[in-house]
Amino acid sequence: AAILICIGWHLKRTRSIKSLTALATASASAGKIISVIIDIADSNAGRGESSVFVFTMRALAGAVLLMSLFGPYAVLTHSQTRVRAKRSLGPSGKPVKVAPDRTNMFVVGYCGIVLPLVIFACIPLVVVPLISGLRNTRFYYSSSPPMTEIIGFASCLWGVATLSTTSHLFPEGGAEAWRKTSALTFILGLGMFFVAPSLPWASDSLSASNEFASISSVGLGLGQGRSGGFGLVSATLATLLALTGPLELRERRGNSGGKDRSHLLRLMLFSILFGCGVAWFVGIQSMGGEPFLSLFMTMTACMPTAFLGTVACVLGYSVESHNFDEVQQIAKLWMGTCPLFLLVASVSTLATDASPPFGLGGWLSTYLVVCSMTALAFTIAARLRSDKTSVTRALGNLTCISSWLLAMICTYGQFGLAGIGVASGSVVGVPTSIVVTFAAAPILLLLEGESGETISNRRTYHLAGSGRKALPTFGFNFQSLTRANRFSPPLAGTVLVFLIASLHAVLLRGCAWLAVTRIGRGDSSKSSTDVFSNMYDFLSKVTRAKHKEDVANMARTNVFQSKAVASAAKLAGASMWTSQSMMGPFLHLLGVASVIPSLYVLVADSWSPKQQSSGRILALLPLNLIPLFLCRGIPCLWAAALVGIVGGIAQSIASRQKSYVSHMRM
Repeated sequence: AAILICIGWHLKRTRSIKSLTALATASASAGKIISVIIDIADSNAGRGESSVFVFTMRALAGAVLLMSLFGPYAVLTHSQTRVRAKRSLGPSGKPVKVAPDRTNMFVVGYCGIVLPLVIFACIPLVVVPLISGLRNTRFYYSSSPPMTEIIGFASCLWGVATLSTTSHLFPEGGAEAWRKTSALTFILGLGMFFVAPSLPWASDSLSASNEFASISSVGLGLGQGRSGGFGLVSATLATLLALTGPLELRERRGNSGGKDRSHLLRLMLFSILFGCGVAWFVGIQSMGGEPFLSLFMTMTACMPTAFLGTVACVLGYSVESHNFDEVQQIAKLWMGTCPLFLLVASVSTLATDASPPFGLGGWLSTYLVVCSMTALAFTIAARLRSDKTSVTRALGNLTCISSWLLAMICTYGQFGLAGIGVASGSVVGVPTSIVVTFAAAPILLLLEGESGETISNRRTYHLAGSGRKALPTFGFNFQSLTRANRFSPPLAGTVLVFLIASLHAVLLRGCAWLAVTRIGRGDSSKSSTDVFSNMYDFLSKVTRAKHKEDVANMARTNVFQSKAVASAAKLAGASMWTSQSMMGPFLHLLGVASVIPSLYVLVADSWSPKQQSSGRILALLPLNLIPLFLCRGIPCLWAAALVGIVGGIAQSIASRQKSYVSHMRM
């Protein structure tokens, strides 16, 4: 089925088949894939394989559902959808936009009749089995999803399909009622999907597969973060009130032109509902099973931080450039109070049986996630401004770098260098920290340079700011950052993180003086005789048992036979504090030194337009093979070497192509 989808997409690109035929082929193939996934989930749950008729009906229902979701993109071409609104004079003599009746009838018929009927018909055949298969991967016995969870999932489907269809049919604006309704339906459905386990009528213990499952499934719906979904409900309510008018975030102007006195009150209420709601969702989902003191102090620190961050985001998007000093003051207050609230959250360490700060449900990792999310939200708000100056760009760049740094600290603090002794420590055999490092690199694509400011924007800003004092710059300005070298900051940041992590593994890991996260919780890995103590603590945390008890001893014996011990032994042999000989640390330092020249040339070539010689690039490329063969203990060093090899090959090809083009004659 996957091969058939690729063939259909290739034939569509070469215009051998029409878009509708390609969509039908892809939908039929994807429907078969969905049916196979559901059948595998049923087999794992002990219900046996489906019959041929049921399998075919599920595949057909999945194909019809996908055809309904993506049909408007294939039925209507771009020339038909790009309809310019006609202007006519209304009763007041002002021009009024009138959309074509045919398009409006299509929107009403598709979004209001066809799409709901198709989704409703596919619920018993596709939606319910698919959700059941996904949620039963966490439990031993199978159980049916509650009705609220099904309604939330279906609402999300309708909201996404309607919003994408209206955006496709009205690229220049229109159908605002359908847009707002679909967006709110999607948010409400998402909130209902997460809130479903906490509703009183959503208990599914009676719908288990058998009597034994009914007994053993008691409490599965409670979950550690059962009330976290109410935070999304609060954020959805704030968005609804902001769109409909009661909490309008823009400043209102009366007939007399007076100042809007209720704007500050509306902004505060929106920030409380939205920012604190998101912080509540993140905190409860992360720390739902922690002691009350730890949870209370962490939420006390996260909610004010999210509140101030939401206020800064709203003002950073809507305030005019000559009044941006107000945004700077709020941002300084927000960033200045973050260390103070960090001290408040650190009181969580006094709670008994609390998780480590960077562990599962740790107070420090939860607080850093909230801070990183608010900083990223402000960066996006500053990037989406209509009028940009060097002052707005500087503050947006500062929050962008802060969000990325906090994400990296949280990632390596929680998952470590190799994901040893941590739940979900690897993804398809690759340490989670490396995967997240690559996944978080696009955050740095939001950085903006001063070269992107057009002459008209500068002239408008100077005319509007004539007679006013120039605003001070708070943040970072990148004069040489352009669209041509916008990929250089993510590349440089990723490479720098890998090199710092590798040096930390060789020079600092295992040092007793730096084991600040283990204060009061036992000794850290200070020597080669106790390099696995973190895994034993993790097992005791999961099993709720001590080392002396049978369950912990069995888990400890089992872990010695796993691959985690082999990875821990290799990582311990790379550190000068835990290795039994200095040969291992010396080889890993040699590996770090061997990848630096190639990575430096790669980053420098991506930033500067100066062309590097292909011979120099190829001469440095074999040095990246040293870590792959001699340094097998540090995964970050392997990742840096692979980046150097792949980047060097691409850099050499691009250099030869540029040299060939420059020597071509007219």
